[in-house]
Amino acid sequence: INSDASRETFLEGAAMEASEFMADPEASVLHVTMGDSSGLHAGHDTSSLVGAFCAAYLKAKTAEPTTADGKKIAYVPVLAMSRDDFNLVPQVTVLVQLAGLSEVDSSMIYMDDMDLDACQVEVVGQGIDETLYKSKVTPLVEAMLAEDESMIDASVATLLGGCILIDTSNLKAGRVDEDGNALPDKATERDMAAFSALVPFLPMSGSEMYEALTEAKMNYDWWMSLSSLEMLRYDYQEDSSNGRKFGISAVLLPFWDVMEKPMLYKVSKYSLKKLRGDLQTLVMLVAFAPFVLTCCFPRLLGFLRLHEREKA
Repeated sequence: INSDASRETFLEGAAMEASEFMADPEASVLHVTMGDSSGLHAGHDTSSLVGAFCAAYLKAKTAEPTTADGKKIAYVPVLAMSRDDFNLVPQVTVLVQLAGLSEVDSSMIYMDDMDLDACQVEVVGQGIDETLYKSKVTPLVEAMLAEDESMIDASVATLLGGCILIDTSNLKAGRVDEDGNALPDKATERDMAAFSALVPFLPMSGSEMYEALTEAKMNYDWWMSLSSLEMLRYDYQEDSSNGRKFGISAVLLPFWDVMEKPMLYKVSKYSLKKLRGDLQTLVMLVAFAPFVLTCCFPRLLGFLRLHEREKA
């Protein structure tokens, strides 16, 4: 994403603005865009992270550059996560690479880099009407198209289009089950219209992009690179519908490979309480460890059958 004024990448420029602000907070105003930092997977979804980039880019292009008293306003994206957690969002890494922006990794700013209390903070996607949008970034596409279509190039289109595909499970809509009953749409008309507007700028087809992004979170080498606790945290979900919290994690690996991870079968109640201190019911895969370690059962059964054939 290039700045017309300096020809430096926008993210590199934003990182410089943040550094200058931290050195002298009185000299400028820092307007931070970021995903929602509350909740179970605070800001870790791809749309929250990429949406922060694109929202800051839009603001930098269209919003007021100075305050009423003449202070410079810098628009800076901040990832709603710690630097150590970035390894848990492989789809963002792949999407940035597809957008041709892999060299900006060092320019990314994380929550633990900033004193957010000293900044103006805008939460991207907060309060959007989910009957109109299933993707948090669709309103950003609409705003860019309405303001100035020239803001959208191949990089911006790839970032935004990839998020829409992830959020809508590849624009799934108008589906029916085998009995002819309508299934809930995962994409709205506005999501589909926004993606269609991005298609002329994309360097690849939507199906190719979605396949690459899906593969990112299924990649065997990536899963094996995670620590035991990172495996459990990645897709951790909770349910409290019966009045007690129940947690479960999906680990998309053959259980015999998971067993090779140091200490996974000994992950303790203490470790889980550090993750969710108010959890009343332990994660099932830990309570029954080491045998129930993959909760994606069709995939697990496939691996089991393959292993049985190999042994035979």
